[in-house]
Amino acid sequence: WRRAIEKEMDEMWNRGSLVKVDIEEVKRNNRKPFKSKFVFKVKNEPDGSVRFKARLVGCGYSQIKGIDYTYTYAPTPGFHLVIIILHISIINNWTVIANDIGNAYLEAQADTLLYMNLPKDYTNGLQQVVRLDGNINGTKQGALLWANVIDDVLIKFNCIRSKIEPCLYIYKDREDIIYIIIYVDDILMTSNSITQLDRIQKHLAESFKKVTSQGEVRKFLGVQIKKEIINEIKYLTLHHNDYIIEKMKNINATRNKDTPLPMNIQQLKNDENDKIDPIHDLVGQIRFLADRCRPDVAFAASFLARFSISATQQQINACHRVFQYLNLTKEDGIKVGSRSKEITLTAYADASFATEEDSKSQLCYALYLAQDSGACLFKSWKDKTVSTSSTHAEIHALFETIKTIVWYRELLKEIGYEQLEPTLIYQDNINVVNLSDYSAKDNMTKFLINKINFIREAINEKIIILKHINSENMIADIGTKSLDVSTHNRLKEPLLKGYELL
Repeated sequence: WRRAIEKEMDEMWNRGSLVKVDIEEVKRNNRKPFKSKFVFKVKNEPDGSVRFKARLVGCGYSQIKGIDYTYTYAPTPGFHLVIIILHISIINNWTVIANDIGNAYLEAQADTLLYMNLPKDYTNGLQQVVRLDGNINGTKQGALLWANVIDDVLIKFNCIRSKIEPCLYIYKDREDIIYIIIYVDDILMTSNSITQLDRIQKHLAESFKKVTSQGEVRKFLGVQIKKEIINEIKYLTLHHNDYIIEKMKNINATRNKDTPLPMNIQQLKNDENDKIDPIHDLVGQIRFLADRCRPDVAFAASFLARFSISATQQQINACHRVFQYLNLTKEDGIKVGSRSKEITLTAYADASFATEEDSKSQLCYALYLAQDSGACLFKSWKDKTVSTSSTHAEIHALFETIKTIVWYRELLKEIGYEQLEPTLIYQDNINVVNLSDYSAKDNMTKFLINKINFIREAINEKIIILKHINSENMIADIGTKSLDVSTHNRLKEPLLKGYELL
């Protein structure tokens, strides 16, 4: 670890990010140094080797607003954007490349006068103050400063920043096109031109001191990416095999489970035994998986999150059960790609009525880019308001689904896949489908008239179209409640691999 610390500090000094100063300079400028510390991590490299990494980070919580920083916001994309770009790449047989910018935050310069105390385990217990001429991790404005740097670099390459998704950049030159996703210091790029990919790779290498290229992408943001050929059609499978295996080392797993949660979750809600420990870390790991390529545990993540602060042993065991299920199904993942080169946005929206102790409902929707591709976005959440009927709950779910679809349609239009036809939304509540008609009247839903009119307007403007289906074919049902093994597996397949499997 000492060698790792020295390597990190040498990089800081060599880049000129830190400058040693005496305390008198700090007093003259009427500033207060903020704290710093080292963050340690053991990293497993792709070649199987182990690397000890130390990172010097500023303790942003000790910075003073208005003096040490002003603006802080820096965008990061949702993983659904990665799925969209991967889908476009595989249906067009384009190359996808992943890059990593080494010590990315150090590429930016400080935007104000900052002083920082170095960790005492580095200075042998003595106080050592430094001036930050450059940027470092952990400061309040650090992410924003880096975001501005990468933005400038890509704009100089004549890339255009998306107006819909700020972490997406698009480069066009006649027939050539490049899509670029920025996730802090990780960059994913795909293009129909190898020449243009080489050009931008060279541009990045000239702009930054350390750029590591993974080449053809195999892993991005912790998600493994595997190419497959099914019926002579190329697909990608996004899975978390390695991550699940790693996390299982810390889980008391005696045997695997067939479903994430037991059918009867009421006993988990009503457990009045002594609270033992918080489960933030376990719920966070489940949420990480659910938000990327394991939407089949999205309901479990939403449900268990309510016990994050303090959980009983039974609730902790429920978290372990989710991992036992994931361990049994660790090869599962989202299927990306299609036999069609077109993108046709399709959605499922569902709700479970008053399933919570406070009479609130669980809402869910699933979005697809093609019928033979897994869900690109899946969201399961507890409603914020009480519904007085199943129809009301379904209207809330449909309302949120349409808002997301409007955003998706604008994004797809911007990247060249405009949706010329209304987006089909499957709904298993016939009353909701009927209420979408302007001539329909229902005194029981008049207090929801704003949301109903929003739905009607979306239909009238040909943004969406509703279609009624049987409840047994409602894929989003897997995100509204805990299901039996047979139903769970029947809905999981079309969720992960495409709704044509229904």
